[in-house]
Amino acid sequence: QRVLGIPLTLVGHSVSQVFLGRAATELRSDIHGLQKLFFAVAKRLALLAVVPAVVLAAAGPVLFRFVFGETWAEAGSYAQLMAIMFLASFVATPLSHTFNILERQDLSVAWNVGRLMLAAGAIYLTHRLGGNAMQAIAAYSLGMLVGYVSLFLLSAQAIRRRVREREVG
Repeated sequence: QRVLGIPLTLVGHSVSQVFLGRAATELRSDIHGLQKLFFAVAKRLALLAVVPAVVLAAAGPVLFRFVFGETWAEAGSYAQLMAIMFLASFVATPLSHTFNILERQDLSVAWNVGRLMLAAGAIYLTHRLGGNAMQAIAAYSLGMLVGYVSLFLLSAQAIRRRVREREVG
């Protein structure tokens, strides 16, 4: 997770800083602009990440073996299982600043608690059901995928709600 997460975090952090500044400006000047910006950035992030995610999903063990050596092939299998989760994280995480901009830290806290429960629950259930490491990684990845999709949807919904409030108010 760290081998793949570090480059994603670096790019994601840069995007999130730019998004934060532009989104704050849009919130003050044009709430519809914030909504357009949110979806435009999401689309760009998805397009940027889809090819690496597909390549990783298709050839994780081969790539890890080639780059890191034979002993890393199993890690490539784990990365293969997490490829779609990484894609979702890459799109949703930079956009999570939406909660701060809209002063909805309550949603951020709720999402983080939910994410913790998904991660711990996936590992715990796999253990209780007698699963192996590969199954635990798959369960974790699925749980986190649900978490990141939820993060994106919560962020989008928070913007939509603010748009409606501004239109009514």
